[in-house]
Amino acid sequence: MIDTTITVLMVVEAVFLLLTLYFVLSYMKYLKIEDERLEKQSKFAAISCLAIAFAIPILSTIF
Repeated sequence: MIDTTITVLMVVEAVFLLLTLYFVLSYMKYLKIEDERLEKQSKFAAISCLAIAFAIPILSTIF
């Protein structure tokens, strides 16, 4: 049970890291075309995904 939970958490963490990369690349794209609204949204999404990806291992060791 514990091994399965750890594996699932590692997969979820990897997904959030990939989402972070996607939103960072989107941010650069929107920065180039000067779309301020989409810049802010993609920057917020990238930071949020990165925070979640970093929080998953921390929370899994605490609980």
